Amino acid sequence: MAGFPTRIFGQAPRYFDWRNCGAGHVGVGGGGNVLLWPTPFGAVLVDTKLDGFGRTVRREAESVAGDLAAVIITHHHADHAGGVPAFSSDLPVHSQSRGVGRRVVAGRELKASFADGIPEAVERLLGEVPQRVAATLRADIQAYARGLSRRDVQSFAANVTFKFEDELDAGSDVIQLRYSGRAHTDNDAWVRIPEANVVHTGDLVFNGSHPFIDVDSGATTVGWQRSLSEILDACDADTIVVPGHGEVTGIDGVRAQWEYFERLRETVRVAIEEGQSRDHVLGLTPPFFAPLPPRRAVENLGIVFDELSG
Repeated sequence: MAGFPTRIFGQAPRYFDWRNCGAGHVGVGGGGNVLLWPTPFGAVLVDTKLDGFGRTVRREAESVAGDLAAVIITHHHADHAGGVPAFSSDLPVHSQSRGVGRRVVAGRELKASFADGIPEAVERLLGEVPQRVAATLRADIQAYARGLSRRDVQSFAANVTFKFEDELDAGSDVIQLRYSGRAHTDNDAWVRIPEANVVHTGDLVFNGSHPFIDVDSGATTVGWQRSLSEILDACDADTIVVPGHGEVTGIDGVRAQWEYFERLRETVRVAIEEGQSRDHVLGLTPPFFAPLPPRRAVENLGIVFDELSG
């Protein structure tokens, strides 16, 4: 199916940084990394950025790759699925089935938060946007806000779902969608394009930072490692890996994420066996933390303590 013609939106400066990635592009900034991949039937977009950014993502993606054929959502979080309403009315939007209910809940909350205009958190974000694109981005978000009250909450969610796996026709090859069980959330899909040797992990890989373990959405570090093991089995030394956050990487980036959980659990396990308290564990600074920004370090120690002691 064709997307909105680019001429409807007109030409405008781009907010996202669209970087070459094999035959496709990775869109960086304003949320999790998106992958834009060409097929003979139109481009496929993996993830849609933050709430309110969908119109901007769509316009820019179409200016880079032409009409869109489909959208894939790796999981329900707002920085990956927030832009869905700009696509769901006229394109197939695919996700793991558990994500639909979570996106419907998010849609209800968004309708309430935008009821009186652009929320303060979005205004703060707009204040950090480069001047050359600020007016265009603000206009996109204002248009989104104006139409929000009329949107059905289902428009915030995927309209095509799968349980464990699915495939999209990409001409000479397929685009594979896989769900390996609870991990970062209870609905993490990862995407593989075998012919191109490209994988988009969604937030199963945070490259260069502590990961967000969303226990409220069913996260489990044991399941996360299991998912990473399946991704590792699908990769080789030449695989291009698009993480949910951080720079594009390869199999080493996936392996580093797997090892993060292995080391984190071992660190906490030893402390528990020594009879250490949860407060003590929260103060640990294992050597493998050193290269990473501190955000989420303490939180993740506590989450693993609870997993191992619960």
